[in-house]
Amino acid sequence: MTDLEMWSALVALGVPWITAIVNRTDWTPGWKWATFAVVSVVSAVGTAYFNGELVFGGPRDGVIHSLLIIVVLATGLYKGWAPAIKQVERATG
Repeated sequence: MTDLEMWSALVALGVPWITAIVNRTDWTPGWKWATFAVVSVVSAVGTAYFNGELVFGGPRDGVIHSLLIIVVLATGLYKGWAPAIKQVERATG
């Protein structure tokens, strides 16, 4: 694994929780998904930037590589941690 992959996996651990803090209980599922997407993209760009791989396009596209890792892992973690994440969402929203 490269540094970018490892940092992306680590960052993905926080994405569901950040999304839950930002989301509001009265938002539609579409807005909640949009929040997840924005948090994921910002996380991927930040991770690629701090790893020196902020490249758009081409075979060494660090942003897309990081984004794929973050979205896949964060979605799986969200599904597994759903009860706890829903509690955070209710408490903060």
